[in-house]
Amino acid sequence: MKLTSALYPAFCCLAGMHVVRCQEMFVQNCSFFAPGGAPYIESRIYIESKSWNSTMLKDSLVQVEVQLTAVLRNMKQELVHAERIALLSPPSRTVGPFLHVFRWPVLPGQYLVETNATDGQNADLSVGVIDSVNVRPFLGRWVLSDLQLMQGVRPGETGINPFEKNGIYGEPVPFGVLDRMQRILNVYFESHSTDSIPSKAVYRFSLHRLRDGNVEALQSEWFRRRKQQSVEPFLLGHDISELTTGDYRLRVELQDERGHLLDSRYCDFHRENPFWDRIALQIEGRVSERNYFDSLPIDRVEYGIRALHPLIEGAEGGAVNLLLKKSRDRDKRLFLFSYFAERYDTAVPAFEKFLRHAEYVDQTFQSGFGYGFESDRGRIYMRYGIPDEVIREDREPGAFPYEIWKYNKITRSGQTNVRFLFYNPDFAGSDFRLLHSTAIGERQNRRWEIELYRNVPNEQKGSDFFEATEMLPGFNRRAREYFEK
Repeated sequence: MKLTSALYPAFCCLAGMHVVRCQEMFVQNCSFFAPGGAPYIESRIYIESKSWNSTMLKDSLVQVEVQLTAVLRNMKQELVHAERIALLSPPSRTVGPFLHVFRWPVLPGQYLVETNATDGQNADLSVGVIDSVNVRPFLGRWVLSDLQLMQGVRPGETGINPFEKNGIYGEPVPFGVLDRMQRILNVYFESHSTDSIPSKAVYRFSLHRLRDGNVEALQSEWFRRRKQQSVEPFLLGHDISELTTGDYRLRVELQDERGHLLDSRYCDFHRENPFWDRIALQIEGRVSERNYFDSLPIDRVEYGIRALHPLIEGAEGGAVNLLLKKSRDRDKRLFLFSYFAERYDTAVPAFEKFLRHAEYVDQTFQSGFGYGFESDRGRIYMRYGIPDEVIREDREPGAFPYEIWKYNKITRSGQTNVRFLFYNPDFAGSDFRLLHSTAIGERQNRRWEIELYRNVPNEQKGSDFFEATEMLPGFNRRAREYFEK
């Protein structure tokens, strides 16, 4: 199976005075067999639509049109099939990618597939892909179709969706790249036979690393028994969460009961996995530390990950949430080991010290909702450490109970004179919530004083309550004085 467009993504760039826009298209051409053995080519197309011209509709909706042309020729450059279709996105605020499928019955032989996409509003804006497909004859007892990389796999529901086949729905993997969020390698293929099926016929799967296009060491190998039916559609779902970043080749072999090779096919893909790349480097030479984390009870592991959450920012915070909800226990242990191995020469003592600190924060800031370090005060304490000054006030007239934490300097950002204001609007034990801060990246609320004194709504500065940001001076009303001093 040859995925030219996966290895060499097609793109076209149009440069203007202020922007550079690139059109990208991925085409996956595969050879399959219809019932009875007649071959056909299936061309699955993915077009990134963000950089095409869009039409503004009412209600701030936009629409994109792409003219798609596919031409199939044999190796003598004779025309075999040609199709042209207009793809029109549904009206929406954000336009998703275009997906389309062409299927052509053909005779065995070598073919060229030329696919072009043109902007519906600008004919000068286009992108094209030329790919070759080898269609084999079905002459022997056994034959495998090409291998087809899939994503978004689920059971087929309608039977009429062009991306459904034999009860399986799957979209193409753009440019043959499986990113860190795709833990499962989904590959679809079909196995055909013209006679009785031996009960012990098997598929042999092998996964190799590629370097400069050459096959290197075997990564993994496994077997599955073939069903005793003339045509067997097969969807492989293989865990690749531990594959480091690089190029790989999956090979499928059909073997009889004696292990004789009957047919084989392969497909290549690229894996992006920065998380496991770091772990692979850290594991090297640190076996005893890795064994320590592997032996931790899983409830202790999850406790440690939850305690780390306040220290992890940006997109990685979402990855931690996903790790706790859906990942295997082994992945959780590896994450915990990776975090401390990456930052400390000795991961185990660092983790145990961190855990003692987390337990202290957990007990100190218990709010009745989750762990203490998951409360707002606990999160700030875990992230920035002990405040230089704390002001507590629970009896100020008209105000909810509140605390003001002051930091002379925050090490993480270098910011100085930082303030945090927590309050307890429900008078519920110690459930203090962050109302306002001056810290970069933390919650900032210009109406914090109005919210703090919500019980005296008619004492704000100015006549418009909804625009007010400060309260009038009042008896013992000192929150702003405390906060700004």
